[in-house]
Formats: sequence, structure tokens, C-alpha cells
Amino acid sequence: MINGKSEKKLKAKKNPRKITWTILYRRKHKKGSMTEIESRKRNRRALKAQRGIGGQSWAEIQAKKTVKPEVRKAQRDLAIAAAKQKKKEEAASKKKASAAAKKAAPKAANVVPKNQKSAAKGAAKNFKK
Repeated sequence: MINGKSEKKLKAKKNPRKITWTILYRRKHKKGSMTEIESRKRNRRALKAQRGIGGQSWAEIQAKKTVKPEVRKAQRDLAIAAAKQKKKEEAASKKKASAAAKKAAPKAANVVPKNQKSAAKGAAKNFKK
């Protein structure tokens, strides 16, 4: 529906040819010219504006679009190689750090686990007098 007013009239089963403000009434009773009614209908359409997406301008997107597939593949391969190299370096530095930590920490001979219960806690089950 156009608006609430016309929706209420429809639900009330009113004939639009008998309601004075409707187009159908105006056509039936020859009120005004049809060109006048059609000119009211016509509205301006908004022109589509090209916009950027995700922080990139439209020009940047078009520039990326025009790049040849071979160049794009080469760039991708470079990025992958750089990522692999960085990961390799991080793993090596992590390995060195863990090796240094093992060397520096002295080994404890008799270490009692934290979760082991002590005998002094609580009363013994087989307590006899």
C-alpha cells in the first residue's frame, strides 16, 4: 500500500472509484487531464555514484582490476615467500629461546607434584583407640 490511509480503506472494502482523492475516482469522473496525473507520478531517479569499498578509493580498485594476471601472481608469490620466511625466523628464535631456558634452569632432583595430598590433612580412615 501507499500509506496507512489507503490501507485502511482497502481493509474496509471501500470502492476506490467512490473515494474522491483516489486516481481511479479522478479518472472515472474526468477530473483533470491524465497528463497532469502522470506527471505527478514521475520522479527523479538517483544516479549511481561509484564509491570505494573497505577503505580503498574507486581509483585504487580500478587500478588493481587492470593489473595483468601474471603480475598479480608474481606479487602473490612474493607475499607468500615473505610470510614463509617470517614464520621460519619466528620458529628458529622460539627454538633458541626454549633451548636457552632449558640450559639456564637447574634440574630439581626430588620435586613433589603440586596435586599430591599430604598425610597430615584430615583424620585417618582406620583410626582405632
